[in-house]
Amino acid sequence: FLITIMLGIFGAFSYFSYLSYGEFTAKKESSENIYLIEKINSTLNMIQEERLASALYMSVEGKIGLDKVQESRSISDESLASIASILEKNSALKTFNQHLETINENLKYVRSKVDTLSLNYQNVFITLYHDKIFQTFIDMVDIILKNDMSPQMKVYLTKHKDFMELKENISL
Repeated sequence: FLITIMLGIFGAFSYFSYLSYGEFTAKKESSENIYLIEKINSTLNMIQEERLASALYMSVEGKIGLDKVQESRSISDESLASIASILEKNSALKTFNQHLETINENLKYVRSKVDTLSLNYQNVFITLYHDKIFQTFIDMVDIILKNDMSPQMKVYLTKHKDFMELKENISL
């Protein structure tokens, strides 16, 4: 009889330990997702700065603005590399590597258009920077939001995503 009671108590402790570990894992994953979204937001800020420097270079500054463009590109590249590092460290986030690869390819293409002083400004600044690069980042954030998170965190991150979209649309 005493053994049955001991096994029951041990089972209850095991069950509560399992629940506690599940909560810990969910909070850890949630904090990693928040960090990634904040890094995406920071990277978008860097890319917006690059887009502005590119627009100035293509329109009025000419060769003078090329240094600003190159500086802003290197900052954007560093920020993208830090996102790649985050994705490599977390196996659950490795699914975003394809998104990041697409962003890098589109960024390389848009930079070649800027370097050749393309006259198709709509293609460069709307189609490539906004539709191809920015929207891919927003798609990443949407996927993160679809993962199971606490309702409060989902509301917070949705507002954060909405703010990123508003900021991008204002800068167009």
